[in-house]
Amino acid sequence: MDSNNHTNSKKTRKRSFEEELEYITKVSDTRYRIGIGFVPNMNVPAEVVVNPKLEELLLEELRNACDGDGGGGGFIPALKQVANVAALPGIVKTSLAMPDVHSGYGF
Repeated sequence: MDSNNHTNSKKTRKRSFEEELEYITKVSDTRYRIGIGFVPNMNVPAEVVVNPKLEELLLEELRNACDGDGGGGGFIPALKQVANVAALPGIVKTSLAMPDVHSGYGF
């Protein structure tokens, strides 16, 4: 789950869950870092503060999104949302998601 070998490129196909995990690094018991390239045009890495229950939920929803047929009706997993924020113009240092992060139809 190391993101150092990935570049910021256009997505040509849907990645598997295992490929997605290559961008995600657990840096402590309560924090994950999402490397640049997880979504297109990321300017900075993203970080998520988690507890064990949230950690399980976030990874499960990412797995479901990878395994699905893309018919989620615009539903975006929370890990993708925090990475999308990292692609916004003007963001500095890190996109940070707190423990109340949740999936939905936002970023």
